[in-house]
Amino acid sequence: MRAQYWRINSDPTEQYVISSAGTSAVRLRADQTGFDNLLIAGEWVDTAVNISAIESTVIAGMRASRAICGVPQTIIGETDL
Repeated sequence: MRAQYWRINSDPTEQYVISSAGTSAVRLRADQTGFDNLLIAGEWVDTAVNISAIESTVIAGMRASRAICGVPQTIIGETDL
C-alpha cells in the first residue's frame, strides 16, 4: 500500500468529464472496445449525444445491453444529432 499513489477527487470539477472540441474521434463505442466480452458504458462513451450528460450515459448503457442481448432494438435519441 505504501508504494501506491492515493488521491481523492474531491473538487467538483474533477468529478465531471468534459466534452472538449475534437474529442468525439477518440471516444469508444460501448461494443467496440477491441476485447471480447468487454462492453463499456458511461458519459465518456461515443454516442450520438457526445456531451457530459445523463442522456449520453443512458444511451451508452442501452447500447451495451443491445450488444449483450439484442434489446432494446431501438434507442430513442441514438441518432438525433
